[in-house]
Amino acid sequence: MQTIPSLALARAIKRWLPQVRAVFGGANCDGPMGAALHRNHRFVDYVVRGEGELAFPLLLDRIDAGRTPADVPGVCWWDGDRSVAVAPARTTVPPALIPIPTFDRWQADFDASVLRDRVNPSLAVEAARGCWWGDKHQCTFCGLNGSVIAFRSKSADQFWTELSMLVARHQILDVIPVDNILDMEYFRTLLPRLAAADWDLRMHYEVKSTFRLGLCYYRQGPGFLGVRDVRDPAESAVYVLDEPPLREAFLRCLTPQRLDDWPAQGQAAAEELIAEGLLLRRGGLAVTLPYRMRVWPVPATAV
Repeated sequence: MQTIPSLALARAIKRWLPQVRAVFGGANCDGPMGAALHRNHRFVDYVVRGEGELAFPLLLDRIDAGRTPADVPGVCWWDGDRSVAVAPARTTVPPALIPIPTFDRWQADFDASVLRDRVNPSLAVEAARGCWWGDKHQCTFCGLNGSVIAFRSKSADQFWTELSMLVARHQILDVIPVDNILDMEYFRTLLPRLAAADWDLRMHYEVKSTFRLGLCYYRQGPGFLGVRDVRDPAESAVYVLDEPPLREAFLRCLTPQRLDDWPAQGQAAAEELIAEGLLLRRGGLAVTLPYRMRVWPVPATAV
């Protein structure tokens, strides 16, 4: 929300249509900021502080019933000339209740605009809120999460369903998640599904500053595999898999394998790779963890 232009627009609307109610919300209205904004601008009828999925419908119900929103968590309202700020809710919105954005009216306006051929639109989506890193060690300069930093994210199934529906419906391949940070579990649950879809999606995600390519990868040579593992900088390792049983077990497990069906030599090789953290075993299946580095990412500072 751009606060100053929004305040100017709200004041103009109230001047010409005083019966219209002006409601503010969003990140710039969190905590004391929302109370101060309401207290200093009499033409702002209500401010919803914090997450609005539960509070905003309750506010509309109170307005429709002609009642004050004194029991709606986080809402600022006017009692005569006195600004009243209700204490925010203590609970957060569950990830499953984070709504899917509706772009239908925007799409209709965009399709009718003379600027449609001059603009490359993007879809804004939301898979998570809060920050798993800030949950542990909040960055000194962070001003994104306000009063609710607890990290929670949608399941990969839910987000994939919502994302694929929006992409197919609007036929737009540029996607901007508004999440504070990428859920690291998505490397296992979501990103492989995006890759398997074979869509030319362009997505921008925020990640922790220490994240980089090449934490765990392998390269294939004539008769050997070179594996580099720096997931833990204190225990980084380089492996050369030139023994046929080890190389075969590593490559076979690029697709999940049931080790019980393997011969004894293959099982022994797989167990050795599991002990080194190069294979992951879950249940009765084993899968190779390092990915193949086919195209080497050249640092921007390289000449």
